[in-house]
Amino acid sequence: MKKFYLTGHRTFSNRGCEAIVRSTVDLLRNQFGPIVVFVPSDDIARDNAQWPEASSFGVEFTPAYFPTHTRFWANFQRLPVPLLKRAGWPFLMPKSFKKVIQSADAVLSVGGDNYSLDYRIPSLLMGIDCLAMNFEKPVILWGASVGPFEKEPSFLPFVREHLAKISLIAVRESASHSYLKRKLRLNNVISMSDPAFNLSPQKISLANFWPKQKDDGVLGINISPVIERYFSRDYDLRNEIIKFIRSVVKK
Repeated sequence: MKKFYLTGHRTFSNRGCEAIVRSTVDLLRNQFGPIVVFVPSDDIARDNAQWPEASSFGVEFTPAYFPTHTRFWANFQRLPVPLLKRAGWPFLMPKSFKKVIQSADAVLSVGGDNYSLDYRIPSLLMGIDCLAMNFEKPVILWGASVGPFEKEPSFLPFVREHLAKISLIAVRESASHSYLKRKLRLNNVISMSDPAFNLSPQKISLANFWPKQKDDGVLGINISPVIERYFSRDYDLRNEIIKFIRSVVKK
């Protein structure tokens, strides 16, 4: 029975990450049959409650490795010191975590856009990759958006060397594919759809939700708080959404 570890994931409170995990588990089961997938979690009880059938799919929630000094180190690496940008993850990892990685047949790095500078230099992820490589485990960057890294010129050659060592980089959109192939000149890159697009639908009762009249429709609105970062402070996004909904109902 094949065993996989999904690094880069921490919580199902990010529903996009949950979709990637669920779909990836389905894809792996379709390919390999019965499997074990170690899914790191910051709150195992909550994630189990959110996916109560997880164990029947071979999922084992395991404590996420995200030590308290991770944020400190990420902020420290922002200092304009070239050596810091190339320092990687210089901290020891617990034996229990090493044991889980060593027991896996492959490590899939998920999470979408972790390998970018959106969350600062991804030293922890790179450290986990290196740990798996030291155990001679294949590491796959799975369904990802990657880069760019030019804002940290001292880090760029370091991360390029690291990405070149990864067994396979499967990217989910053309911008990352072009960047990795043309700018970084990597040969271990392929294109794929976002794993979340393979999410299997779950049947639920719509009796108390769907309009009773056939000519009535349903308007679904998905609002991310991330978008507020791109507006000025005096722009009230929530109020705009409220006005939009009221306008739709009125018309």
